Amino acid sequence: MRSESPRRLPCTVLITRPRDQAQELADLLRDAGAHPLIFPAIEIAPPQSWDACDERIRRIADYTDVIFTSPNAVRFFLERCARFFDLAHLRTRTFHAVGPKTAEAIAAYGLPIAPLPEACDAAHLAEALASEPTASQRRFLFPRGDLAEETLPRRLREAGLSVDEVIVYRTVKPDPPPEVRQAVWTALAHGKIRVVAFFSPSSVRNFLEFFPDFPALFHEPQARSPKIAVIGETTARACQTVGLPVHLRPEVVSGVPPTQALARAILRACLAESSDEAARE
Repeated sequence: MRSESPRRLPCTVLITRPRDQAQELADLLRDAGAHPLIFPAIEIAPPQSWDACDERIRRIADYTDVIFTSPNAVRFFLERCARFFDLAHLRTRTFHAVGPKTAEAIAAYGLPIAPLPEACDAAHLAEALASEPTASQRRFLFPRGDLAEETLPRRLREAGLSVDEVIVYRTVKPDPPPEVRQAVWTALAHGKIRVVAFFSPSSVRNFLEFFPDFPALFHEPQARSPKIAVIGETTARACQTVGLPVHLRPEVVSGVPPTQALARAILRACLAESSDEAARE
């Protein structure tokens, strides 16, 4: 017996993540009947030089713990490590992750992971690490992106802990073809896109460089402006700084991955809008 197709929602959701990272949210929305549209506002690239990272890798024995806050950092750092030694060499280190997706990325390399913090954010992980009895005797390495938040290393240092940071990837602005940008802008200006999802401050900044008139849609009485959905406090602040209202920002809940929480919030908003439109007909 064939399962029923999901109810089709008249809701197009623009996802500004890199294409490979956008797929999870796109699948969740598509499975629920919405229409995801992927338009990357950022791309992920290697650092301009590996020298600093290579030096940390050569001195990996100096570190007791390695902290990751994104799957990108896991992939770039561990793939670089694999150029120097078998990754089994790292199993004596303790690995920490912010969120289940980052933990899954670490586990995929066969490395042990410390228990996740109660909430999936850097502040809770820093608090958990600082509260451990042996924290002052340990030395932490934090491989990160060039635009990563400073919350985690700052709080660890404030607690008197030793942490070294090293950049293992860069966030760069993509260059979509003019016809693609025009098609997206036309859909936004005509109210065809009902939700725009942002995941980092850099994606907000780049999006406005592509579409400088986007904030004006929220001040035109006749415009059918989209809802803005975000993950994270810093992304919400970035939106507000440039004049974008934040409509959907799921709370950090233990056991619920942020992408799933965002998908639920978006789908609820789409259903509510669909119901309102049906009631007016």
